[in-house]
Amino acid sequence: MSGHNLENIGYGQSNSSYAITTVKVDNIDAVGKRKSSYYLGVGSGRVSDQMRRNFSLAELNLWMQDVAEVIQKPPASRSNLLRSYAKAIKSRPVAAPVSALLDLSDFLHPINLSYDGKQVGVENSFIYAQYQNGFEFVDGAPELKFDLKFDEEERPFLCCEVDVSYDLGRDVIPGVKQQGRFVDLLNKNGRLKLLYKDGTSYVNGHFYQVMLPTEKGFELNKSKLGGSLIPVTELLAANLSEKEEHAVSADEFGRNSIFFLIDKLKAVGVQGSTIPEFGPFFTHIANLDIMLCSDMGTEPADFILSSPDKLVFVHVKCGGAENRPESSAGALAEVGGQAIKNLEILTTTQRDLKPGNWSIMPSHWPRPASAPALNERIRLVDGKRFVNVGRTKAAREEKLVDIWDTIAERRAAPNVGKEIWMVVGNAFSRQHFENQLRKGREAASESLQAFQLIDSWQSAAASNDVVLKIFVSP
Repeated sequence: MSGHNLENIGYGQSNSSYAITTVKVDNIDAVGKRKSSYYLGVGSGRVSDQMRRNFSLAELNLWMQDVAEVIQKPPASRSNLLRSYAKAIKSRPVAAPVSALLDLSDFLHPINLSYDGKQVGVENSFIYAQYQNGFEFVDGAPELKFDLKFDEEERPFLCCEVDVSYDLGRDVIPGVKQQGRFVDLLNKNGRLKLLYKDGTSYVNGHFYQVMLPTEKGFELNKSKLGGSLIPVTELLAANLSEKEEHAVSADEFGRNSIFFLIDKLKAVGVQGSTIPEFGPFFTHIANLDIMLCSDMGTEPADFILSSPDKLVFVHVKCGGAENRPESSAGALAEVGGQAIKNLEILTTTQRDLKPGNWSIMPSHWPRPASAPALNERIRLVDGKRFVNVGRTKAAREEKLVDIWDTIAERRAAPNVGKEIWMVVGNAFSRQHFENQLRKGREAASESLQAFQLIDSWQSAAASNDVVLKIFVSP
């Protein structure tokens, strides 16, 4: 690992599964020259002076006293990079988790549940839940509390006092039974992620612990994470919604929707348009020449944007806190989980890999038979508006083949930057998040959980050479 400033390398969560063995430390004086230099054996405790080699007995005694003083009263590390390293831990935390993230996004439809003669459904998405003597994963069914237990090997599993069965209906998922006990479904295939207040997390069958950079306070604006969290004034507004499907017209999304704000980018294809008409995201992608609404079904993203040197998958979420949004993990959990899960289709070099909802791309939005409906999902092609005079499906299919060929070519090209955009309205405030992180240990629990999630997503994206940008309320 090398770089001008390693503190700005975003691998915090992925580092937590490794341990540092040796560190080389140079102490620099006021004029930038090395004053002293050491190799430190982190596991062995070995200290090797790299600048002084010949000691008299008295000098050696003073040197050892200096080393002993530092070891016995070590200063708190201010390096986020060094503090991000930790080994996987074998023993489970004593305290209860503060929240969980449940991944049901691989199912094509909501899952039907039955218990005590009742029928309910659970969403086929990422479900975030706080721990309050158990988790409530099913909206409208507070009696379904899923408690956390541990087996003989200290692995957590979910249980429920109520006997709940599931039915996948039309869904056929490899390795998953069509019907069965709901808790059995939840406890398989690494669907559960747990977050603890001390920075411990449980994912893919293992506990990990990393010292949170927030423990003694954290300056968001001086970190790489701060550069990923971008405030947008338009993402805090009364009556703002995600899609506003009922208000869509032939060529416009509902004007009170985040989809409308993103779709303003299509104005770059209209001669004579002015910069204000391009919307709030224009400065984040220059030379935009492809814009596709890929929403609905098994979608790769809500929008795909591209220029000759950039490919962007955009994921959208809107909450209801239009007056005073805070900075809870729940506001980001679903959209972030879905965005990271779709990393493969953003980065693969397989030209023939198309999204799962490819068959509906030539149809109207939001659904083929919707009324009202947006006529064209192709918002820009070759830097211009797509003109489909006869509004024919054949014209769309032909143009979509060209568009996807260009996307496949660009995603395979190493010189084309890949980005994930998470656009979150009326749900998460950057200022609130910044203020909370400054409090260190006293920060709101949900803000610390949000930090853990963002850091883990940033690590996953960086490991795939993808830049993560999260657009939120100011």
